[in-house]
Amino acid sequence: LSFERSVAAEAATMKSKAAWRMVAAAMQMRFLELFREEMGATYGVSVRADWDQRWTQAEMKVSFQCDPKRAKELRTAALAEIKRITSEGVSADHFAKAREAQLNKLETSMQLNDFWLARLAYLYFNNKPLSEIHAQKAIVEGMTLEDLKAAQRDFLSVNTAGIAVHLPTK
Repeated sequence: LSFERSVAAEAATMKSKAAWRMVAAAMQMRFLELFREEMGATYGVSVRADWDQRWTQAEMKVSFQCDPKRAKELRTAALAEIKRITSEGVSADHFAKAREAQLNKLETSMQLNDFWLARLAYLYFNNKPLSEIHAQKAIVEGMTLEDLKAAQRDFLSVNTAGIAVHLPTK
């Protein structure tokens, strides 16, 4: 499943990007519970969120591996769960876990040269202040459940889903 939405350039803030990534992390947790534990239909689920600031495009991709016979069932369940999450919001538990995961990832990443090279290049080429690197942690720490609900309302619509099923040849 793929969701894309054009957004206004002024909406591409550090906070909105962090909220979008946290929505994806919380959704991945929920999908793991739903597909693996409740339905016994897959071992893993991937939910990736990205934001292309130059073209002001918010994207989210949901993927999972399953028995081809269950593909339609899981797609239907995924779309229903996305619709539910979009209207009700992610759970407080998933929010807390997603925030903690983002903080841990940021802390680990900040110890790697690749992170610094990528961030410095991004900031330089986009004429952004270097202070954004350290501001990221404070933004994630200050994120609220309402911020995630706003991100979901602003960026996720089941009506804009692109759906692809890759089936084995035999």
